[in-house]
Amino acid sequence: MHPLLNRQIRRTLGELTDIPEAWRRLLGLVDAAYCEGDEDRRRLERMVELSSSELNRQNATLKHEIDERQQAETQLRESYKRLAVWVRRLESHNQQMALLNKLGDMLQACQHVAETHSILSQLLAQLFPGDAGSLALLGDPENFYEVVADWGDGVERKRQFHTDECWALRRGHAHQTLPGEGEASRCAHLLQAPPGGYLCVPLIAQGRMPGVLTLQQGNFETEDTDQEDHLGLLEARRQLVQMTSENIGLAIVNLRLRESLRKQSLRDPLTGLYNRRHMEDFIVRECRRAQRQQRSVSFMMADVDHFKHFNDQHGHQAGDALLAGLARALQQHMRGDDIACRYGGEEFIVILPGASLANVMQRAESLRRLVADDLRIVYDGEELPGVTLSIGVSTFPEHGLSGEQCIRAADDALYRAKLSGRDRVIQAE
Repeated sequence: MHPLLNRQIRRTLGELTDIPEAWRRLLGLVDAAYCEGDEDRRRLERMVELSSSELNRQNATLKHEIDERQQAETQLRESYKRLAVWVRRLESHNQQMALLNKLGDMLQACQHVAETHSILSQLLAQLFPGDAGSLALLGDPENFYEVVADWGDGVERKRQFHTDECWALRRGHAHQTLPGEGEASRCAHLLQAPPGGYLCVPLIAQGRMPGVLTLQQGNFETEDTDQEDHLGLLEARRQLVQMTSENIGLAIVNLRLRESLRKQSLRDPLTGLYNRRHMEDFIVRECRRAQRQQRSVSFMMADVDHFKHFNDQHGHQAGDALLAGLARALQQHMRGDDIACRYGGEEFIVILPGASLANVMQRAESLRRLVADDLRIVYDGEELPGVTLSIGVSTFPEHGLSGEQCIRAADDALYRAKLSGRDRVIQAE
């Protein structure tokens, strides 16, 4: 029973002197019932209190689990995002490797350095689409580099520059400037400093530097990257540039070596004219063609008169200068289809496909007068004395049914020109 109600009943009963027993038992029962109700209430309050505590604990656990799940979902989204970025980078890397392999294959298939220029312009632009760049190769004279391939819209650059105008060539390794460095470390072959910085990498192969690759840095990464990723991208780009420069450098050196060997196998080193090996192949080919097309092939065999006396009087180096000057005169006197060869010593042969005997006689006489009247050779600062030519002329098939027979006929005519007093043109019998 509630304490206030219990005291009130006790006070009222105390004023009464005569209370029936039934009322007393009723009051006892009511009091017991109230006591049991108080106990149930307290027990219920304790249960509610315990349930509330457990509910709060479970709510806290649930909130922690929700926070962890949200954090895991955020990390998973970031992981997916980074994975997508790396997948794109891997695809870009595979594409770059494919382009690099294609570049190497096409460079190996080239037969001359000049063939590589258009290939390099096209494939380098695909390898570095976000960068403006250029490739300069060592030309003639030595130490001067000429731009043979360029792409993109970058700052203006020189088309030809000296070795000293590029820090990479002077130092023998890559030279890089960062954005904002300005003019302090700019290579002189760039007319102004690129705002995004640039990279110059020399092409090094077999101890030579046949060229230099220049890249003006653009926006090569569009995603938001942290510092570690940015450094990784720069390193990957540097490795790609390095592999590209090594492949190009090795290909250019090999092509120039092949060109040099080809030239040595076909050309006379002193005069620059074709040698006898190439002459023999050319004669066989032209005689067969003339036989099929029923046309002629003519030959001029020329010899410098009194060349031994000239060497004895002025020295062999002056004699070499004379032969080189005479070779230049021969080349200027030829048509597009003609070739001039050094037959041996001071003897030269000019092969004229399609030329008739009468036409060759006129041209041989013109060449004789040119050498006798107009040829001037300067050696060691002094003009050498003039010389004359004796020339024998023959024609296929009139003077022989093979190139060998026609050369022998021209040689016989040259011998008769020598016996007749030199400085003249004689046709074969």
